Amino acid sequence: MAQSSHLKAQVLLVEADPVLRDLVRLALRRFGYGVCTAGDSATALRLAGETSPDAVVLDLFLPGMGGLDLLRRLKEMPTAAATPVVAISALGFREVVQQALQSGACDFVLKPFDVALLAEKLEQALRVKTIN
Repeated sequence: MAQSSHLKAQVLLVEADPVLRDLVRLALRRFGYGVCTAGDSATALRLAGETSPDAVVLDLFLPGMGGLDLLRRLKEMPTAAATPVVAISALGFREVVQQALQSGACDFVLKPFDVALLAEKLEQALRVKTIN
């Protein structure tokens, strides 16, 4: 996605909770990211195709199609297959983390989280994407 010179990257934030979605969106903008948001999988798929984000922050527990299924679908899209995805979840069980990573996430952040940590994970993911 074309970025204006002051943005680090364009991020698609997929979070079901509207309050948390707004808080994270505002915080990521303060860290220099452009952010578009989705509260469900269908909207996220549409936006991923329309906006070609540089990275995705994905809540694993979404209404309807769950986050893991959405992650797999994103990785099947030619325009999103190489897009780094940082999964977020309130459940940090080993199985959940493993499933997210096996499904294509490049990293995992446990809720509640410090947005500075999330921004750091995004920067790392974008650096790796740039190198590859």
